[in-house]
Amino acid sequence: MFHSVRHEDQIKPSREPLPVVGMAGDVDLEFQGNIVLTPDEGEMEFVVRFTNGALEWVRPFDDLSEQQQMLAVRSNLEN
Repeated sequence: MFHSVRHEDQIKPSREPLPVVGMAGDVDLEFQGNIVLTPDEGEMEFVVRFTNGALEWVRPFDDLSEQQQMLAVRSNLEN
C-alpha cells in the first residue's frame, strides 16, 4: 500500500506559513514478488512472498533451497 499525502501552505493570522496535510489517497500497488528481510548481525534472515498484493508466506532464508534463495535475492534486487 502506497500512502500518499498532499501538503499545502495556509496563512495563519500572523502571516506565517502553516503546513497542512491532507489525504491525497492510498494506492494499492498489488506488489508481487519476494522481499528478503535482512536483520542485524546474528539474527535470522527471512523471505516474504507476496502474490497480487497479498502475503503468501514468510519463511526463514536458510530453509529455502539454494535455487529459491538465488531467486529471492534476485527478485529483491529488481524491485
